[in-house]
Amino acid sequence: MTDGLGRLKGYDAALLGSLALQSDGLDLETEIVAKLSRRREYLFETPVDYKPGPRSDAKKIRPSDGLRARLELVRFRMKA
Repeated sequence: MTDGLGRLKGYDAALLGSLALQSDGLDLETEIVAKLSRRREYLFETPVDYKPGPRSDAKKIRPSDGLRARLELVRFRMKA
């Protein structure tokens, strides 16, 4: 994935149900990617056209959120 925190995603409900997800919030996406990767499930991106709104309406993602996502990715990837 090129940008796990800022992309539109779609998942199969049965597949998500089989992952035993524990997270909520920002780290949920990281957990999903890590667990699917560990199971060697295919992930693919598809382009989406959009017109961005004002900068004030944008997600407020900070560098610390990126660091947290990386740590969570490692944690969920290594977890049995």
